[in-house]
Amino acid sequence: MARPFSELTYRLVLFTSLATSLTLTSGCKNLLSLGDSITRAANVRENCQLSLDLNGRLLQLLPECADQSWSTGYSLPKSQYKRLTVALKPDLVSTFNQAVTGATSDGVILGTAKAENSLVGQYKQFASANPTLTADYVSIATGANDFCQKSAPLPDIAAGIAKNVSTAIKAIDAAGSSRSTPTRIVIAPVPDLVRLKQMMSAHPTRGKDCVAKWNGLIPFCPRYLTKNSPIKDADLKKAIISANSQLAQIEDVEFRNVIVTYAKALEDYQISPSDISDVDCFHPSIAGQNNIADRVWASGWTDRVE
Repeated sequence: MARPFSELTYRLVLFTSLATSLTLTSGCKNLLSLGDSITRAANVRENCQLSLDLNGRLLQLLPECADQSWSTGYSLPKSQYKRLTVALKPDLVSTFNQAVTGATSDGVILGTAKAENSLVGQYKQFASANPTLTADYVSIATGANDFCQKSAPLPDIAAGIAKNVSTAIKAIDAAGSSRSTPTRIVIAPVPDLVRLKQMMSAHPTRGKDCVAKWNGLIPFCPRYLTKNSPIKDADLKKAIISANSQLAQIEDVEFRNVIVTYAKALEDYQISPSDISDVDCFHPSIAGQNNIADRVWASGWTDRVE
């Protein structure tokens, strides 16, 4: 006579059956973020974290609350991650935030260039660390640091931003030949630094504090927001419009394994003081991160969810 299942055996069979069912009915999609401190949610609020390596050296330039990121933030109600988890049910969503605080689109931080900090370098680090994975969804947000740090002519900076974004997308496209569905990529516009300066410097209660922070020991935007800036508002405004126009044109390029969307709804959005962090008067606040997330999602970049 056969012996009855023990309780432990029953639980093991039940668990194995459930695991098999989940494997057959649901999968996992990967959301990858490339960019800078905005995507890392640096200084989004007080008490964000500074990470140290094993030798006690700082791993990033500013305190970050990456859980509040407009892209991969798991604590931000309107993040792309939060929305994808709803849109893709029963699939799960894994996030990879490779953005680097302080980095320009070609990987320069405080005058020092490192290839791994560039947009394409960020992607290559993801690919190297996850050789069996490809990205299903990719967000790219960059450009503010290029205008804030570089001394090249403004039109050249604008063209360089678009070139560096294109280089990263080409690398993603080249890695997607094994995919059955294209990777969905969204490009966020370069932030309106001119509106930021004019709005916050004239703010009735925050203006003096913002100007003081912009001219602090380590200014966030030394080429533009400091009092001795060589850049005129009108010239920078023109250059940002040019950069965003060139980024928008990438949407029309035919790639083999990716579909690119430019987040025009975010470019059209007029930021308000509540969108700007009290910590440094430069980075988005939590409200600002949510508004970025709203406008990027409104671009329809995930309409063809697969």
